[in-house]
Amino acid sequence: MGKRIIAFEFGIRYIKVMEFIPTLRGAKVIRLKYSPISKKKDWKKESSNIIKKAILKCKKSNIETISSIPGHLFFIRTYFFPFSNMRKIRNVVRFELEGDIPLPMQDVVVDCLFMSNKDKGAEVIAFALPKSTLITYMELFPNDYKPNFLTPDLVSLSFLTPNEKSDVYGVFDLGIDKVALTVVSQGRLKIGRVIPTGFNKGPKVINEMEATLRDWRKKGIEISKAYFLYDGIKELDLEDLGSKLKIELNPLQTPEPLKKSKIGQFLVPLIGLASSFMEIDFNILGTDTDEKGKDNRKRKFVALTVCLSLLIILAIGDVSLRYFLLSRKYHAYKNEGLEIFHNFLPDVKKVVNERMQLENAFKENKKKVALLKTDKIVLFKPSRIIDLLQRGAKQGGISLVAASVEENGIIFEAETPNSKLIEPFMRKFKEHLEVIEAVVQKVDSGVNPVRFKARLKITNLN
Repeated sequence: MGKRIIAFEFGIRYIKVMEFIPTLRGAKVIRLKYSPISKKKDWKKESSNIIKKAILKCKKSNIETISSIPGHLFFIRTYFFPFSNMRKIRNVVRFELEGDIPLPMQDVVVDCLFMSNKDKGAEVIAFALPKSTLITYMELFPNDYKPNFLTPDLVSLSFLTPNEKSDVYGVFDLGIDKVALTVVSQGRLKIGRVIPTGFNKGPKVINEMEATLRDWRKKGIEISKAYFLYDGIKELDLEDLGSKLKIELNPLQTPEPLKKSKIGQFLVPLIGLASSFMEIDFNILGTDTDEKGKDNRKRKFVALTVCLSLLIILAIGDVSLRYFLLSRKYHAYKNEGLEIFHNFLPDVKKVVNERMQLENAFKENKKKVALLKTDKIVLFKPSRIIDLLQRGAKQGGISLVAASVEENGIIFEAETPNSKLIEPFMRKFKEHLEVIEAVVQKVDSGVNPVRFKARLKITNLN
């Protein structure tokens, strides 16, 4: 089982918690929790208790914590650099921020996020967080479970982009105590702002949203469509809000890992936090994200190699199993065929022997056989035919019981221990005499020996 990650998203008066396991397919969600914090309670103490309970409930030794905090706590700036190496950009972005924010650089932690390639360079969005704010949030966690990954909620929100074909669109979180607005361009955060007042505060928040979008339009950032989350709004008139903001609003679908949970729709930003953590594009804590990115890619490569190896092993095993089953089926059919052949072989031998005996019986009297085959004999007396019939019957294993002469034919009854001798016996007379018709009229196989009645129609009967 992989390492357990506990993700915490801090609002102003709430904490959202998600326990998950990172996989190649995304976050495998184990547990979810939504914990509001009353204004009457001490925020720091209550937040610390919620975190401790979440960690204790995990009951795993291999635990890592990650967190996102409100974006309005950061200083956010965008810059263009004439090169695109992120390691170099991270080394020089602090110099760009110096004098551009109202705090000395020794009092902030900094990281930046790649936005896009532009004119043989890179456009990045830089975040600076006061160290005092960072310490406040880090102190909420037990010493052994301090987060090793921390990001603004704006970055998490940008990872919730749906399957949108537009190059530029918005993702808004209209929450109970803050409103987060982000613009995503080609799958990456382009700009964002957090308004630390809940959407249910009414016209004031909508006016601030309008002002924000208007300011972005002046900067050349135009969006016509936005997806939104809302967890603190009882009634929302999309058409009215969309017309005021001059954009098309669409609800953001709940990701698959959260659909089974009753509170899943309120915790959607945690999926964005998990995704941003697994991508390792940004970490305000100052760890080397380039190295972590390499490690992450290395882990993915190793995982992919292992998966491919397992697939190859399974494919080889499947082919071997199919060959083994086909081989067994072939041998089973072969044995069954041999068994059928051996079962029929005695009957075949018996028929062959009986035929040979019948032929030998006719060959014993060459003169009579020659007489039957000659074309010179034209007329036969009935007594002669009956005599030949008796002799042939005796030699063919048949006993003549009775015979009577009719016009142009003879009707006789006979017995035989084997009904298979009847057909060869009748065929002999038809071949050697000018017999127009040799018909077995009746066979009584219910007795032993078998009794049958036959008729011979002969043209040259005198």
